[in-house]
Amino acid sequence: MGEEIRTRIVSIGLLMYQRKLTDSSGGNISARDGDLIYLTPKYAGAHKRWKLELEDINVLTLDGRVLEGRGAPSREKSMHLGLYRTSPKVGAVIHAHPEYPLVFAAAQESIPPATDLAEEYGGTVDLVQAARAGSEELAQNVIAFVRERQHQLDIHAIPMLLPKHGVAVAARDLDEAFSILEMVDTNAKCLVLGRLAYAHWK
Repeated sequence: MGEEIRTRIVSIGLLMYQRKLTDSSGGNISARDGDLIYLTPKYAGAHKRWKLELEDINVLTLDGRVLEGRGAPSREKSMHLGLYRTSPKVGAVIHAHPEYPLVFAAAQESIPPATDLAEEYGGTVDLVQAARAGSEELAQNVIAFVRERQHQLDIHAIPMLLPKHGVAVAARDLDEAFSILEMVDTNAKCLVLGRLAYAHWK
């Protein structure tokens, strides 16, 4: 069931880890195929270092019933399923811990656009309301954030900062979600290193 989607999720998860777009402590990926949701398992980083197998990917219904998969679904399951139930435009969701955006997440500051690509794809990356990682409250805060910005999915994805936690991207498909995640990281890197360089040059 859904071998192609599982293969894409496995591939993107490993690529995220290799490119330091997430770490061993967390992150999760999902994609929609009709009424079915494909979601990475718990401990994809901590236990597997993102070297997942197709059988590790959970297959769920929109109401959260697990049909297939080895191991429990990600603890952010409520966030993923809630986004799919909220908007039929959402086809993929990635949550990750990229190095440079984490600087802004830890400081609880939005990420302004520094590159032309960041300006083109939505401008400032804003923070959702803070809540504990993996909590139902965080899921509801992310869902509310995306609900207010659904129109953006007609043009581009919706990236967001999770305070003291990481980045989430709601997109039309997995390729777009990954591309926007990498764009957010590159933009944040330009800002962080640019500020350091400017302070040195002064």
